[in-house]
Amino acid sequence: MISLYAAVSVIIFFYFVLLFAWAIQANNFAVADIGWGSGFIITALYCTLSTPGDSLLEWLVTCLVIAWGSRLTLHIYLRNKGQPEDFRYRKFRNKWKRFTNLQAFVKLYLSQALVMILVSSSIVVAANSYKGEFAWYSWFFVIAAIVGFLYESVSDFQLRRFKKNSDNRGKIMNQGLWHYSRHPNYFGEILFWWSISLLVTVSTGQPAALISGLTMNLLIVFVSGTPMLEEKYQGNAAYLAYQRSTNSIVPRLFKRSGI
Repeated sequence: MISLYAAVSVIIFFYFVLLFAWAIQANNFAVADIGWGSGFIITALYCTLSTPGDSLLEWLVTCLVIAWGSRLTLHIYLRNKGQPEDFRYRKFRNKWKRFTNLQAFVKLYLSQALVMILVSSSIVVAANSYKGEFAWYSWFFVIAAIVGFLYESVSDFQLRRFKKNSDNRGKIMNQGLWHYSRHPNYFGEILFWWSISLLVTVSTGQPAALISGLTMNLLIVFVSGTPMLEEKYQGNAAYLAYQRSTNSIVPRLFKRSGI
């Protein structure tokens, strides 16, 4: 498994080097977001095609990751097409007055490459370590992963449709799944990766697969997910009311009074 993990790490490193070259050419560091989902597709396909065996677990994980990565890549591409650089990357660009590109490569691209390597742990374990039968209770985690995928997909679709309506300019999205939590798309993503991690762990007995869910969870909750988006709306009275009445990530069916 170590040799496979090493190969995956090298592939991801050079993949992000290519992404960074594209970002420099486009003068847009948000290229990393477009390439995020595709990187996992490449990783999953490489792991599946370069290892012996043809287990159900391996193919289920591969298919789930390809579906997740394809949708996310298309969603972010359409979201960013024709738009200025994402506010998070503009903030970094304005902050780094010297050696901007070098800092971006190290702090944005190499750091995301490292995160992708960690999140890919369950993919590597599934491709390399599975030797037993696929237990009936493993299907629970497959279903949970599909639910997470659909929850994230519907959340993104609802937000995109809301933003396309000019009547909603300046308003806070609190409809559909966004009525039950402020970041339902992140809830779906966390559910997806924890489901993949647990599926691989219970099927192989390899706890290293849990690194995937844990890394994605920490990234979204404490680093580049909710913190940056919440900071964007600081001082917005409508969003503050939304915060008081609505959970951040985990859906709350019975909301507090307010928005």
